[in-house]
Amino acid sequence: MADEAKTPFDYEQLAIYLQKRYHALQQLKKVTDDFIGAVEHDDDVSARILLDMRNEQIVIIDGAWQEILQMGESSQEAHALIGRLMLQEPDLAFPENDWENRIVQMRRRALELIEVIKQQDRRMNEHLNKDRSFYFEKESSRK
Repeated sequence: MADEAKTPFDYEQLAIYLQKRYHALQQLKKVTDDFIGAVEHDDDVSARILLDMRNEQIVIIDGAWQEILQMGESSQEAHALIGRLMLQEPDLAFPENDWENRIVQMRRRALELIEVIKQQDRRMNEHLNKDRSFYFEKESSRK
């Protein structure tokens, strides 16, 4: 059997997908800010439009993530690399070259932004649920 030439991993493509994902996360944060403002001001028309825009960003984020995961399907080495760089905590990734270091830094920034978006979601849910409590409703229905 002839030795197959090892195809180098395309770090640049991974960085492109990560940047696309990060940009969509930034847009998601901005649209969510606007959505919260619309909901707080009882602007239903704007809220509906912004909710659609928010969903569009989520689709882009998910699409970029799927592309990243697909990159890991090209070989065992790519699978291991994607697992190490993308699925582990960034502090456990241990970059081995400049590209990997950039990718880990991009992931850190994305994870920080995701935490901000999660806080926005909590704030939005608190506002939308106002006086309703899941626990209160459960207790009331038992009586």
